[in-house]
Amino acid sequence: LDAKENKAIDNELIAFRNEALELNRSVSGSQRLLNEYNEKYELMKFGVSNYPSASLTLLQDLRKAKLNIDSCYLLLYGDGIKASKEVETPPTFIHRLGNVNGQLFETSTAVSRTQKENLTWVKEDYESFRLVLNATILQLKALEEKLDQAKIPYLKGKDEKWKKD
Repeated sequence: LDAKENKAIDNELIAFRNEALELNRSVSGSQRLLNEYNEKYELMKFGVSNYPSASLTLLQDLRKAKLNIDSCYLLLYGDGIKASKEVETPPTFIHRLGNVNGQLFETSTAVSRTQKENLTWVKEDYESFRLVLNATILQLKALEEKLDQAKIPYLKGKDEKWKKD
């Protein structure tokens, strides 16, 4: 290869690495966000379960939220139960992204078609995941409002409004 072709390969590799790293940053942030909202869910559940005269509809709403949280974890990490029983499961977008990042770690060769396809799948699956995560976050925020209205104390990370009530 001449210098011009090497420069083109280097530029493509750098652009692809940056794209993969940015996607990795977004996915990592979404994982942390999901974990934070799962913690909030657990605190809400504890608060509703232990608060006298809490509405049963709140428990039902919390159960629906938990199903959505579990769906998010399933989209992220796959079905661990099936995997533990040695049932073949397709790779999740996190696994694909990890593979692409691992392959790019110390390479200087051109980006392969498989790597490009994997990154495209990761983007598509991540967008689908974010739709579910965003809906779950909205659902939990609505539950926070319901708990505030019912004067049920529970939350980590709440603002200072609780001191006024």
